[in-house]
Amino acid sequence: MEQPENPAEQPIVSDRVIINGSETPLTLTADGKLRMRERGQRCLTVEKEVLGFLTEGSKIRIRAVVQGGGAGICCVASKGALARKDFVFQPLSNDSLNLWSQKLRQYIDSLGRPKRLFVFVNPFGGKKSASKIFVDHVKPLFDDADIHITLHETQYQLHAKEVASSLDLSKYDGIVCVSGDGKGRPKRLFVFVNPFGGKKSASKIFVDHVKPLFDDADIHITLHETQYQLHAKEVASSLDLSKYDGIVCVSGDGILVEVINGLLEREDWEAAIKMPIGVVPAGTGNGMVKSLLDSAGYPCTAPNAVLTIIRGTGNGMVKSLLDSAGYPCTAPNAVLTIIRGYKWCLPVFQFTFPFAIILMIGKNELLFEFLAECRLEGLQRILHLRQYNGCVSFVPAPGFETYGEPTSYPNKSTGKPDSCSPSEEESIKVRHHGYQGPNIDLENLEWRTISGPFVSVWLHNVPWGSEGTLAAPDAKFSDGYLDLIVMRDCPQLALMSLMTGLNDGSHVKSPHVTYLKVKAFVLEPGPQTKEPTKEGIIDSDGEVLARGKGTYKCDQKAPMAYDKLQIAVHQEPQRGLQRILHLRQYNGCVSFVPAPGFETYGEPTSYPNKSTGKPDSCSPSEEESIKVRHHGYQGPNIDLENLEWRTISGPFVSVWLHNVPWGSEGTLAAPDAKFSDGYLDLIVMRDCPQLALMSLMTGLNDGSHVKSPHVTYLKVKAFVLEPGPQTKEPTKEGIIDSDGEVLARGKGTYKCDQKAPMAYDKLQIAVHQGLATLFSPL
Repeated sequence: MEQPENPAEQPIVSDRVIINGSETPLTLTADGKLRMRERGQRCLTVEKEVLGFLTEGSKIRIRAVVQGGGAGICCVASKGALARKDFVFQPLSNDSLNLWSQKLRQYIDSLGRPKRLFVFVNPFGGKKSASKIFVDHVKPLFDDADIHITLHETQYQLHAKEVASSLDLSKYDGIVCVSGDGKGRPKRLFVFVNPFGGKKSASKIFVDHVKPLFDDADIHITLHETQYQLHAKEVASSLDLSKYDGIVCVSGDGILVEVINGLLEREDWEAAIKMPIGVVPAGTGNGMVKSLLDSAGYPCTAPNAVLTIIRGTGNGMVKSLLDSAGYPCTAPNAVLTIIRGYKWCLPVFQFTFPFAIILMIGKNELLFEFLAECRLEGLQRILHLRQYNGCVSFVPAPGFETYGEPTSYPNKSTGKPDSCSPSEEESIKVRHHGYQGPNIDLENLEWRTISGPFVSVWLHNVPWGSEGTLAAPDAKFSDGYLDLIVMRDCPQLALMSLMTGLNDGSHVKSPHVTYLKVKAFVLEPGPQTKEPTKEGIIDSDGEVLARGKGTYKCDQKAPMAYDKLQIAVHQEPQRGLQRILHLRQYNGCVSFVPAPGFETYGEPTSYPNKSTGKPDSCSPSEEESIKVRHHGYQGPNIDLENLEWRTISGPFVSVWLHNVPWGSEGTLAAPDAKFSDGYLDLIVMRDCPQLALMSLMTGLNDGSHVKSPHVTYLKVKAFVLEPGPQTKEPTKEGIIDSDGEVLARGKGTYKCDQKAPMAYDKLQIAVHQGLATLFSPL
């Protein structure tokens, strides 16, 4: 046989084998290619596509993962969806069988894959899908790769940090957060699976996608399901790391945070932090794994994440985040040391300084009808059309200010007795707890009114009332408004034609329909026009809310009285960034050491090295803060005082700090961020009109928001935040969070009476480049 000129193509072993009943040549080359001529020339790249192999009698089963779901195995792979595929061949003799087994094992072992992994899974984080992702996607791949997994499910916040701080790292080749830097392939992995996080799919993902790939790669897995917040932290802090080549987290970013914090609390933190950590997306945001995979051009999927872990390639990364106390904390691509009385480390660093948007609307359609007969299923009842007296008052959205007539806020109910409404005693029962409604000064808004008689009044916050009813064609899920559809003074024939328009939304163009958007709404229902002793019915998506006198089943109790009904919009920040009705801004300033090329940003200043020291009931006590200061990583040795500092003063809408480009799978928050360039990306938003902010938020999908004139985007080596109060309400402060995890709560904020890891005070951050390692496809 003619020998190839390229040494990499020299055969390690070559022989004739039986594939699909046909005898054909098969060769394993020095560069790790399995080449065969069965049905044409094909090849399989061992390092990238072969998870492992299994000897079954006289046959060898190659467990592989290939691009797409096609039947063939090709040597030119596109970066698309991955599919598991087994390739079986039969050597012609026992000697050949033994030789193939020996050479395959030697080559796969030479790749340095992990054999033992400690896996954190956060069942509570994100979409609560980490456990399902672990079961469906993580564990199967690890099983196929013959990687032993030690699984640990986190049960509470900081659980992973606690576990990592005491984990016996000698037992593992890495740590995976179903989320290290393996220079070679791991053989043993400790796998955390969070069965409660995200969509609660982590366990299924592990079984379906992760374990099979690890099994094929002959990676031994130690599986650990987290049971509560900070469970992964507890496990990682005491895990015997000598048993594993890495730790895998089948979860969102939260478990990764816990694991690194747990590792950094250990006395052997310097060795522990070098344990490779892998992440398999099974949470809500999955910003870290999205950033890792996207940087290599791969889709953010569990199989791609698992293959990154199996390949064992590493991307050194870790920054350090400090405040004036000098205590440490970690983050991927960097160890972030945050300390203000208490140490907390952040592997996925998405720093957010208060960004407040008020007024949210729920997901479900809210529909109020006065005429139940006026539905598609009751068009025949139009022949006996009923109309109702009453009026609707509303606060119009911008562009709808001419609808109706000016009026004052209708703030009092009629107080009339109603046998169908709940009693006073019953109503009081629900007033002592639960959501009490949005904090809106309705009385001082610009109210307008439309008077009856009405055929019907509908209120929607989604376009479709049902699969075939486009009731409010312009409704948006989170624009901060309700769509109001008022039908009145409508002839019977026109109403029949109008009802057919519900299929495509054309009914709102009828001259008998008033269609507008409102911020707040008050309905004052009245009786029928022709029979004043009879009233109507108010319902929500078919569920009766109130029955008036003389209506069907009016003797039955309803949730509310047939009386004045008030509705306002409460839009949560995380559900409606598109719509800002009451924008908050905060005083304060940010000081920073600019990266090269950004020296002109801000104004020169000196190193702001002292905290205000103000008392804060939300921060940990001195006794609590001392507990974490006696051992572990103490932060980078940087002379911050003699660096060239600059400053930007508020007011601010928001301040973000990133060390990865993606904040979540759909949010390209810092498009120029690099894993280990030694810098943090600072995004400052200030003096931004509401409409501009709405447009700016849509740019988060592709990173174009940083081009806005209202955004300052730069890279920094060190950073100090001095947070202040709201500009309009100086007695109220803000919240500082990292990837949704609250770090500090200022006065007057939500749950400000609860303890937070640090005080709402000066926060200092510096970069420690190359400290920790993560499994990476690069």
